[in-house]
Amino acid sequence: MKRSILEIALVGGVIATLGYFHEKLNLMNSTHSRKDREISRLESDLAKAKFLLGADRKERDARIGRLQERLAQLTRALQEMEKKLSTQNHHLGEVRKALEQVTLQKEEVTRDLRELREEEGKWGSVAKNAALVADKIKEQEEALNRLKVSLLEDKEHLRKALLLPSVQLNGPDTVGSGTLVYSGPARKGPGYETFVFTSYHVVRDIFADIPEDKEKVVEVTVYLPEGKKDFKADLVAQETRIDLAILKLRSKARIPYTASLATPEELKNLDVFTKVVAVGCPLGNDPIPTEGVVTDLQNRIGGANYWMINAPTYLGNSGGGVFLADSRHLVGVFSKIFTHGKFNPAVVPHMGLCTPLPDILKWLEKTPYSFLAGRPKNDLARGDASGL
Repeated sequence: MKRSILEIALVGGVIATLGYFHEKLNLMNSTHSRKDREISRLESDLAKAKFLLGADRKERDARIGRLQERLAQLTRALQEMEKKLSTQNHHLGEVRKALEQVTLQKEEVTRDLRELREEEGKWGSVAKNAALVADKIKEQEEALNRLKVSLLEDKEHLRKALLLPSVQLNGPDTVGSGTLVYSGPARKGPGYETFVFTSYHVVRDIFADIPEDKEKVVEVTVYLPEGKKDFKADLVAQETRIDLAILKLRSKARIPYTASLATPEELKNLDVFTKVVAVGCPLGNDPIPTEGVVTDLQNRIGGANYWMINAPTYLGNSGGGVFLADSRHLVGVFSKIFTHGKFNPAVVPHMGLCTPLPDILKWLEKTPYSFLAGRPKNDLARGDASGL
């Protein structure tokens, strides 16, 4: 009986224990399910956060890319500006140097004038010092002119003043040179008329090559900024004694660039060692400039006087211009070149003779073409060729 009661008690305890554990198990299952739901929610929130973080990163990367591209553009622009600034600084430096030279010249002129005024006060007479003042002013003007020439020294200006006024004369078997000296309104009728200085013997040889039944005309190649152009020209005046001829182009168009004649003052000051430039078409080439000096002012040949220059010249230079190197004004027409040897003469390139401009001007005064001697100087800035 006691055993049965004990067994019943044990069974009851076991059942109670099982019930307790079952309740605990249910509670644990409920808690686990709740934690699973929380974990799922956290995982979902984490996924959303990762998505949003990825989108933000893409947008940020894109923005960074745009900013980097803009930075590169600004860097390139800055480099270009630095290059331009460097170039401008270089030009500014050259201008400053030129201004400094002009300022120094101005200071010298001012100082000299002040000294002259002081001397004038000491001597008490303007008349006594007038010549000295004039000499001082002239020296300073020459210095300023030299400075101006050096500042204006550029290839384009030289080309317009020396090469473009030069022409080539062509015949069947003869080639020579010439210089455009006038292209202005025609004296009669509409349009313009253009004249060329050259050597008479060049025209004579060209005419000698032309058959008797053909027209005696000279083919002239003119050099324009845009290229060459051929014209026909007529002999309108000649002076065999000084080996000079004047040609007139058969064209009513204006040629833009012609040579400027030397002034009386320049001709008066010309002497041995004066620097010159000879321009011509040796051996049929386009105009070629060569530099030298006047080496002699007295060379009598056939009753005429010629100036000798040592600027290298050759066959085909005849008729071309001889210019002052500093002002680029015409002072003569190249005529002859020395040779040596009887049976096979050799040319001496540095011993050339030119017809002096003073002799040309004297002869022009006796012809209908005296206006060529008194014409105004050409403006090298103009560049149109009306009617070409």
